[in-house]
Amino acid sequence: MLYFHKKAVRSQKFHRLSALAVAASLLTGCGAGLASFTGGSIPPGRSVIQGTVVQATGSHTIVPNAVVTIITTPPGSSPLTYRVVTDNTGFFAVNGLPTGSVNSPIAMTVQPPDSSLQEQHFDFMLANQRGTYVLATLPPAGYQLANVAKVTITPQTTTGSTQTYQVQAFDDHGALLSILPSVILDGGTTVIGSNDVLDVSQEDNPAGGTFAISSITAEVDNGEPKKPEQVYNPTNKSMKGDGGSPTSSTNLN
Repeated sequence: MLYFHKKAVRSQKFHRLSALAVAASLLTGCGAGLASFTGGSIPPGRSVIQGTVVQATGSHTIVPNAVVTIITTPPGSSPLTYRVVTDNTGFFAVNGLPTGSVNSPIAMTVQPPDSSLQEQHFDFMLANQRGTYVLATLPPAGYQLANVAKVTITPQTTTGSTQTYQVQAFDDHGALLSILPSVILDGGTTVIGSNDVLDVSQEDNPAGGTFAISSITAEVDNGEPKKPEQVYNPTNKSMKGDGGSPTSSTNLN
């Protein structure tokens, strides 16, 4: 059985650019052909989505052969659909997603390879010439997602360029639940450390340097119209969202 662990995922970062090119060859759907730009800058009007799929409970076993469907709707364009399958490390990548000149709404669905896990759905904005990383956590089939009423992001420590965060889920009585929420990073990557603490670091930019982390989103798709979600901005240390109410905000300075 394969496990999602820090050493494996960190080594994966060194071959991520080649993985992007491989994933591009797996794309299907109504999108136009993708021009490879690995090793160079991301062309205007294009961006990258990559990530890892793991089980949301227990030791967070990686999930190979999960189907990741991404629908992007650039301004003034019809929806474009892309589909990839996670590899044997649970990793996926889509290279060259069209975003328009600014950004594009993304609808992503992650379907497990069998009925032992539940699929999850995500909606977010993909910024032009940026990288987004999704840690998609799939709950067991019998897990009652309706019990998840709130998620939280708690900054922990900083070591070099890596910041750690505790991401947790709670029921409507405030009791901690044994489920790791999914995390969407605008500009960063993450691995799961001990006690489910996430190690978040800036993402490498193919043109050189890194993508600064603009936001960290934690959420659980529990089927409610306003899913439990919280968004942290590491630049100004502000937090938005509290459970199913993503409009409230708190400044942590």
